[in-house]
Amino acid sequence: MSNEDLTDYRPGDEPVAVGTIVEYRGSDFEIVKHQKPRDRTPDPEVNYPDGVAYLVFPAGKPKKFGSGEWVAQVRRRSFRVKPEQTTGEK
Repeated sequence: MSNEDLTDYRPGDEPVAVGTIVEYRGSDFEIVKHQKPRDRTPDPEVNYPDGVAYLVFPAGKPKKFGSGEWVAQVRRRSFRVKPEQTTGEK
């Protein structure tokens, strides 16, 4: 399940900043880290258009090592920035 139909990504957008709250899979998640997309990803320009894979965790929860709630290699087109998190700058 993704938010591909709800994404706010526009070609040329910069990567979303660490600490930003986004809507992913119908819930609020925090961008925790920028990752390098996996090697040999098919069509990296399509799948990771801003050149970043994201590590995300449910917003507001304590980040614990080993928690099954971490999601790695999230694609920019799979989430949208929460409106209250936008700065007005693009």
